[in-house]
Amino acid sequence: MKKSMYWLILGLMLVLINLLAVPCAFLAFTTIPGGTSTSLIHYLIPFAFLFIPNIVTISLFVSAKKENATEFFIGIGLAIVEVTVIASVFFGIIKSSMLLVVLICLCAIGGIILVVKSFFFTSSKYVN
Repeated sequence: MKKSMYWLILGLMLVLINLLAVPCAFLAFTTIPGGTSTSLIHYLIPFAFLFIPNIVTISLFVSAKKENATEFFIGIGLAIVEVTVIASVFFGIIKSSMLLVVLICLCAIGGIILVVKSFFFTSSKYVN
């Protein structure tokens, strides 16, 4: 696959994931009850809404940089599942939020595994 196609798909997935994750993080930050002091948890929840979905984007970036098509397509699959789950939460399609949290966590774990695998267990194509 051409390098430009890797970056085009990566950019599309980055926009799709953040198009839904940023409003969720904003809503999580603005729903702090009035009259309460803000604590660390009030900042961690919006940060989690932004960081956890972007773990898959990081794994896509690493796979695109190394031009590893297999890991890139696995990352695309994880990103599609994440976009579907975040859209379900954002638009209120599915009311069972525990299942959605589990799916997001599984996608994040899959992204972490892809990043670790590509950093430590994949030999470089430039080294003989």
